[in-house]
Amino acid sequence: MRPIEKLFTENEPDSDIILEKVIQLGSDFIGGEWKTVKKSQVNVSRILGGQSNHMFHVTSSNSATEYLLRIHRQGDSHVFTDTVNFAIFSERGLGPKLYGFFEGGRMEEFLPSKTLDSDRILEAEISRKVGASFPRYHAIDVPVSKERRCFQIMRESLKEYE
Repeated sequence: MRPIEKLFTENEPDSDIILEKVIQLGSDFIGGEWKTVKKSQVNVSRILGGQSNHMFHVTSSNSATEYLLRIHRQGDSHVFTDTVNFAIFSERGLGPKLYGFFEGGRMEEFLPSKTLDSDRILEAEISRKVGASFPRYHAIDVPVSKERRCFQIMRESLKEYE
């Protein structure tokens, strides 16, 4: 387990150590208002539903830019590929803005959203919107191996759980 994951799994989101860490990250990667925010002005809430990462929504009452903090739990090779892809999508406006990445995680623009379940994805309007984005998404040339890695990723994930 990486130190950042250990920190966020062993402490409550409203603990002093977590508040200090998210202020430090905000100050280091976003700057601006995060350089003067106080612990009493910060709110960290856990986002549930992710299968492979710990995610936290970080806000402040002093108008500092809110962000999503993603703590990686996958193997290093998966994290590297995911971060490269995320950065490319971010630069092309195909996803949230990347504020920064660090050992074990990244900070990204928080976009309020709802998880698509199997019933919602079958709604005609939603299916059209999702389908319309596929050509643009699949046309992106990302500088990663084109070999299928499904089994390698599953093995890495199982090894992490062991």
